[in-house]
Amino acid sequence: MLSRTGQDPQVAFRAGLAHAAHTSAGPGERLVLRMQRLPGLVEPGAAFEVGRALRVIARLFDRAAAPVVMVEQFRDNLVGAAIAQRGRLERNGRCRRGWNLHDTIEMFVEMYERLLGHSATGYAEIRGYVFQAAAGPAPRIPPPASRVPPRFFRRAA
Repeated sequence: MLSRTGQDPQVAFRAGLAHAAHTSAGPGERLVLRMQRLPGLVEPGAAFEVGRALRVIARLFDRAAAPVVMVEQFRDNLVGAAIAQRGRLERNGRCRRGWNLHDTIEMFVEMYERLLGHSATGYAEIRGYVFQAAAGPAPRIPPPASRVPPRFFRRAA
């Protein structure tokens, strides 16, 4: 499915995962790099940032020597949450916005809080670190040449 800009959010998500590749990816990072798609993503820019955030989060798990099953659990919860967010309707009957970077960071911090307990200062440093590493302008990813955008996406001549 193409977004309004004509870009495929899943292509942008994979580009976000592949962005800033490290030569020595840990087991958790390799797990998320094998992902082909994350259902529920609708905006290419947000999808790119979610891909980058997921990779940063997996890297944090690897640095903490967390078992791969924790990264797998986070990944699976992320997929479920993104699908559920997209499927919920607003009061006016329209679909809600798609999953984004802030949702991903908050989900990670919530999991982190459950593991380590609540902090008086909160987890602002973790939020800030993941946001800094994942946010930023997404590069324009051209649609595949074999795909012609639907008529309503084409500009009138």
